[in-house]
Amino acid sequence: MVAALVLGPLLAGCESSTEGSATPQVLFDPCTLPDSAIAAAGADPAQKNDNPFGVPRTGWRGCRWGADGYALRVFATDKTLDEFRANSRFHDFRPADLPGREAKTFIQGAESEAENCNLFYGTTQGTIQIYVVDDQTAGEFPDPCGLVVRAARAVDQWIPR
Repeated sequence: MVAALVLGPLLAGCESSTEGSATPQVLFDPCTLPDSAIAAAGADPAQKNDNPFGVPRTGWRGCRWGADGYALRVFATDKTLDEFRANSRFHDFRPADLPGREAKTFIQGAESEAENCNLFYGTTQGTIQIYVVDDQTAGEFPDPCGLVVRAARAVDQWIPR
């Protein structure tokens, strides 16, 4: 349910249609990331959810892991980088320091929502979105964009170029 509330605006804002008979892109499966990489990213491999959407989503693959007070989500999608940038629910796009990638971070939701940060970049198997969000009902969630960049560095070597 929480995933639906958090991801609903994201998925609705990124919906698009394609015309023609193009072959669907084979998307990277984030659930194949090794436990050691997830642990290095700061999440608990034992708290893996291979159905973070609750229902299948066309054009998306994803996995979610619990961590200490937050959740780490890694998605692959057929949505383009331009579609992410055009989504009005996303703001504060900034370059991310992820060697070998042209990655950007952004915040999802209202300007006052600083309890999340996303990082995205293109690959040969879809656009990768790495997302951290505060799972606590109260309290501070300091530096979510620093956290998402550290998580991205930990898992990056297992993600296609």
